[in-house]
Amino acid sequence: MIVGRPVPEARPPSAFTGRRWPLIIVGGGPAAGRQLAGTRLPRADCLLVADSFGGWMDNLGPSRLQSYGEELLLGRRDGSEDEAAGRAALGPPPASLRDRLGPVDLQPTGEQYSHYVADVLTAAGGPVLRAEVLDVRPDSGGLAVLVRAVPGDGATGPVTALRAQTVVLATGTTPRRPPAPWRAAGAVTFDVAYREMHAGATGRYAGRSVLVVGAGNSAMQTAALVGRVASDTVVLANRYHGLYPQETDDRFAWRSLSQLTCEMITKSRERCRRELGVVPCVRHLVYDDLRLADAGRVVFRYRAAANGNVLGRASLPPRCGHVRAHRVGPESSGHWLEERDLAQTAVIWATGVEPRYPAGPGLAALPRDEDGYLRLERGCRTDTPGLFVTGACAGSRAVNEMFTAELDHPPPRPAVTRPAAPPTGTRPRRSTPNGPGKPPGRTGSAESRTRVPRVER
Repeated sequence: MIVGRPVPEARPPSAFTGRRWPLIIVGGGPAAGRQLAGTRLPRADCLLVADSFGGWMDNLGPSRLQSYGEELLLGRRDGSEDEAAGRAALGPPPASLRDRLGPVDLQPTGEQYSHYVADVLTAAGGPVLRAEVLDVRPDSGGLAVLVRAVPGDGATGPVTALRAQTVVLATGTTPRRPPAPWRAAGAVTFDVAYREMHAGATGRYAGRSVLVVGAGNSAMQTAALVGRVASDTVVLANRYHGLYPQETDDRFAWRSLSQLTCEMITKSRERCRRELGVVPCVRHLVYDDLRLADAGRVVFRYRAAANGNVLGRASLPPRCGHVRAHRVGPESSGHWLEERDLAQTAVIWATGVEPRYPAGPGLAALPRDEDGYLRLERGCRTDTPGLFVTGACAGSRAVNEMFTAELDHPPPRPAVTRPAAPPTGTRPRRSTPNGPGKPPGRTGSAESRTRVPRVER
């Protein structure tokens, strides 16, 4: 569940049915704020609809985001003189993002940024509706947005159709769920681990072996978080991602808290061997096979040849008393197998994110790519006239790289220099959740695509 701030003045959906709105923005996170700041319409003509406000990053709690505060400001980011006007269109928040940070802080925490976003959106002076959006579909004069009251605000109530000329979906992403057999075995997504650890609910991980499945920042940062209470923690990755900027110039590679995980892996190699349990035991392995076996066991297999990187060398057996590995085949093959008792093991899935859209048939009928993202044309347009998608659910990888939807609303603002929109038939690059995160266009072949959580933190 995304934790957000309530709308200051709760009004039922029926209060917003008396007109056809020139623009409805669906979403309560940074992408909605950037779209709102960049619109050419009067704020009173833009209805903001979301089931919560603040965005996914509230799940990260007191953990620091990867991005700097200045990179995360809401408003136009095209480098023009119009940027300040774009921020002003949102109205001043109760406190700026800078004011929320300590005097030496460069990066906000997840909860600081989420509260900043919520305050900006709900203090902007325009119409705001807290409701669940069920679907968006064409109607005789434009588009119909089907909503109902959010449970907890009283009775759920009937489905209400809001009429709009243009709709922008800015609904973000959600962590990719484990396959069904792993869910049945108790595996959880990385956002669950973040929320539980920050709430002090460590029972799922304390004193147990923890397997974190994933290669990006979400996996590495989750390992740092749970590693302090677990008996031992193993990050099982399908590739070695690398540190930014020491090993790669990809700034969506391991950053921030992930670097702490790298230190924990290297340090625990020596300390854990000499004094078991004195420091958190954390390992990183590129694996070949991971499966649920009979008798309530988890089995994973890996090769020394695939783990020649600095973290792999620090994680291969023999290492410490936590490593219970068996050779597979001749010694020269370098193949190893480890088993865990599922009853004494927590499994955390951190393999990226998937788009979060309303689940109604109108949106379900639109064409999507192989990862479930709506196919977009130039300007973030869908195949439905008047329907646009922006932010992480359109493939943006970071707040400061988001493309706002190019709407056809007069009057135009003075000409400004804007970043080039993605070419027809493509999406902008996706963000990581990680973040819990990490939290998704892509470049290169299917084999070379980077699959990291989608929301830059």
